[in-house]
Amino acid sequence: MAVKDVFQLKGEKNTAGSPQWFCTHPVATKTAHSLSRLLQAGATFIGFTHLDELAYSMQGNNMHYGAADNPRLPGYFCGGSSMGSAAAVASGLANIALGTDTGGSVRVPASYCGLFGIRTSHALISLEGVIGLAPCFDTVGWFSQNASLLFDVVKLLIPKQDRTTREITQLIICPEINQLADKPIQAILNQYITTLRSQFKMDTIVHLPDQQILHELSDVFRILQGRAIANEHGVWIKKYRPIFSADIAERISMALSITDMEVSWPRQKQRYWYQYMANWLPDRETVLVIPTSVSTALKKNTHLSTRALSLSRQRLLGLTAIARLEL
Repeated sequence: MAVKDVFQLKGEKNTAGSPQWFCTHPVATKTAHSLSRLLQAGATFIGFTHLDELAYSMQGNNMHYGAADNPRLPGYFCGGSSMGSAAAVASGLANIALGTDTGGSVRVPASYCGLFGIRTSHALISLEGVIGLAPCFDTVGWFSQNASLLFDVVKLLIPKQDRTTREITQLIICPEINQLADKPIQAILNQYITTLRSQFKMDTIVHLPDQQILHELSDVFRILQGRAIANEHGVWIKKYRPIFSADIAERISMALSITDMEVSWPRQKQRYWYQYMANWLPDRETVLVIPTSVSTALKKNTHLSTRALSLSRQRLLGLTAIARLEL
């Protein structure tokens, strides 16, 4: 088992992707709840893994510690922020690896590295002992190379009463969501859906009457997440002024500047989006299939401007936010 360097292990220190974090925080006095459960079940801890600074990126690069190379596609990024955990599993160094997913940080690396990955529902697994980014969105997740092992971890970390045992009978497909992805991904997804339909008793195509909201989701999440990050880390950032890479520093600056008034619009849109999801997914027998990412893994050593990185992130957030804006 490899573990993203935000899960506390008694007697050890975490970096959270930042040398300044390591220097300004004490040794852990307790082990994170989820990590403790796996250790008690017999998992062997082999080490902490790389992440983007404070887990505030989905690129999979860190100016202090470098970028993990994609074992399945050398020369390409693993995706972030749980890049090291994905790389450890994809390379066979670990059977499973813990990560966290706030804005896609398990789902995107799993996609880029050809792995099974899970973002659990918010608050389903305790975040006790996990260094947070934006607690109202943070979730525990993990990677594996096969679905059976992924589910073995489910049985250890998710209480039995919260695991569905009912048959999933209805498949929901929304063409407007699927069109957020690049054309080659859309084509593969459509082929997959054709095969998948035969495994469900019913499949339903739904359409968004207001397609504009899909283009607003990235800003909705960006503002709500930014405000939560400011509340969580603002005091530490202002006190120690840690060094961040240019794109993360820009987002940190944005987060610290968000006002109460700016939060009202995204909260309204969050409720609006939630109603869509509640109507589409009224029970545990219904599942919505969507792309995991808008693109395949990005090539390393491609020099993109801060603006280009920002636009790429915004496009990706518009898709990954769909699973995050729960109430």
